Amino acid sequence: MLNHKNLPASPQWTAYLSDWNFAPQLNDSLFVFTPPQGVEKIKFIPVQASQAPKAKPEKQKQGGKS
Repeated sequence: MLNHKNLPASPQWTAYLSDWNFAPQLNDSLFVFTPPQGVEKIKFIPVQASQAPKAKPEKQKQGGKS
């Protein structure tokens, strides 16, 4: 269940999923990226470890399971 506590009236949504296929037969070509016509690959500048932003520590939830 999703509960948006920061929105007015705290709306909630629930999804019930069924008929799961845990062994689907998928073709490998389904996972091949084919770029659209006219796009160009751009070069990224590598970030040095010393320039990377520091990770923020995770906040622990109070009064609940983590």
